[in-house]
Amino acid sequence: MLRFGRLSNKALRELLQSCPLDLDFTEEINTSFLRKTRNSLLYLVSSPALPSTLLIKQVKTNDAEAQYNALVSATEKMENAIYLVPKPIAYISQKSVIVMEYINSKSLENILFLNDISLANKSEYIKGSAQWLSYFHRVYRKGFQTVDSRKKIADLSKTVSVAETALSKHSDLVSVQRWLESTAPYIQTRKTAFGYTHGDFKQGNILYSEGSVFGIDLLLEEMGEQLMDLVQYTNHLLFLTITHKRKSYNEYVNGWVDCFLDAYAENQTMIDMEVFYWLRLQHLMRYWSFEISRKNPFSLLQANKLRSEISTIYHSI
Repeated sequence: MLRFGRLSNKALRELLQSCPLDLDFTEEINTSFLRKTRNSLLYLVSSPALPSTLLIKQVKTNDAEAQYNALVSATEKMENAIYLVPKPIAYISQKSVIVMEYINSKSLENILFLNDISLANKSEYIKGSAQWLSYFHRVYRKGFQTVDSRKKIADLSKTVSVAETALSKHSDLVSVQRWLESTAPYIQTRKTAFGYTHGDFKQGNILYSEGSVFGIDLLLEEMGEQLMDLVQYTNHLLFLTITHKRKSYNEYVNGWVDCFLDAYAENQTMIDMEVFYWLRLQHLMRYWSFEISRKNPFSLLQANKLRSEISTIYHSI
């Protein structure tokens, strides 16, 4: 993780001067801090000399160039007028900065918790995110390949080992781990769609703006089972009710999951549900191990929620 402070207005102007922009610096240029995220600082730049507002993303991690290259690739490949990514403008390596178009939008995460949007309309937004991912996967699909379930079990065993004492107290989770291990050889025989994945596909990384759907924060660094994007998305839905302290939304999550899977499958080959649920449980078990090991109140709350969902999913398949 890189360490740096917030950029001053002067520093932002200097950054803009190094960008490939036809910008008249005698014109008024307005810069402002937008917000801080876990891995970045975001700024806005507007000027009468610019056709639209710019977003400057100062990246704290070491993958700023990979993020920029992913945007360049996706801009070239995703030619659909509805399913898009923000247009990249420049990458400035010295400051770990990406300059791109600013999308005036709402994230799907925020939309799901707005009281003035009906549940039916929220389902339409869920469908939109599934259709974005479906299109993205088709663009970046390389073929079909068997799942390396043995490696995933090895990764899970390593992760769970740090929470072995806690795991031993929960017979239901022990049963799930044993089931994952015993079914791994069968899962290894199944072929699923293989190609580049988004890598962090969750509700906060889908934006809606004027009828278009934008995916953000994609990396395209590794190829793998594209089902993992579906696994991440559906599992992140579980966390939202805790993060937003909206227990009443628990009853909607399963419906949203089904809605997402159905919309994704409309334009895809059939989802192998056996592989999907196996990967989903493996992913949730890893998350449970992370949360239970942190031992702070919020993480323990997350872990209890995860345990309940793991047990529910396990007994439903």
